[in-house]
Amino acid sequence: MIFSRGHSLLEVVFALALFSFMSLGLLGLFLYARAASQAGVSSVQATSLGTGELNSLRTRPYNTLVGYLTTPLPPYNVTNQGTVYQIQLRVSRLGSTPTVPDYNLLDLQLKMSWLQKQEFSQEAGAGQATRSLLMHTTVAPTVNY
Repeated sequence: MIFSRGHSLLEVVFALALFSFMSLGLLGLFLYARAASQAGVSSVQATSLGTGELNSLRTRPYNTLVGYLTTPLPPYNVTNQGTVYQIQLRVSRLGSTPTVPDYNLLDLQLKMSWLQKQEFSQEAGAGQATRSLLMHTTVAPTVNY
């Protein structure tokens, strides 16, 4: 009977090749997870900034907001942790005519856009993608009793 004391060179090479192949697959998953995590962080930051901007707008006098119907605010930029977010505000009335009860209600629509880095992209010329977030709130005139 012949007893083997260890592994042959062919077995070791085969095991290393298999391990390397599996490691490359896992590396791809880690890189994808990292890119997805960074995209999620940017979205959360945009949501937080947008909520703050909408809350700031809601504290403005109603007549100022009505003025934005005819003279809209120009787009402006806010930078947070190296990412530049472009903010656009659109104000519209919920009702179309003054006789409709919703006429005095204002819809504030905030659109935030930013460039998201696309790491490890397969597409030629890729490297950044424009992401956007759309938020709404409704404002009513204050009523004094």
